[in-house]
Amino acid sequence: MSALTWNLLHAVDYEYVKRTRTENYRHLHKALGERNQLHLRQVEGAYAYPLMLQNGEAVRKKLIEKKIFVPQIWPNVLQEQPADSAACQLTREILPLPCDQRYGPDEMAFIIGTVNECLGL
Repeated sequence: MSALTWNLLHAVDYEYVKRTRTENYRHLHKALGERNQLHLRQVEGAYAYPLMLQNGEAVRKKLIEKKIFVPQIWPNVLQEQPADSAACQLTREILPLPCDQRYGPDEMAFIIGTVNECLGL
């Protein structure tokens, strides 16, 4: 391992990263868990909160318009599988909401408020 790589890896406060991601995940789950079609268990250190909604594709577009980055996981599935397949449904409807360590309570509140706004709540 190069000295540069070693220095970069050792400059990260991994406990802070894990703690912040876990807190953000819990905050999102507390606010959105009842509407989530996925039955999730508590995880530690997740980079995203997977929110599955029946109209996930439409909500994703609105979130992106509000500058909330919501990637589409497994985009290749949409070209490789039948449109009515379970795999395509998951790809379209799961919204991996950001909950990584770059964000805090204010950003989580903005994400929650925007999702609720998209859902007409």
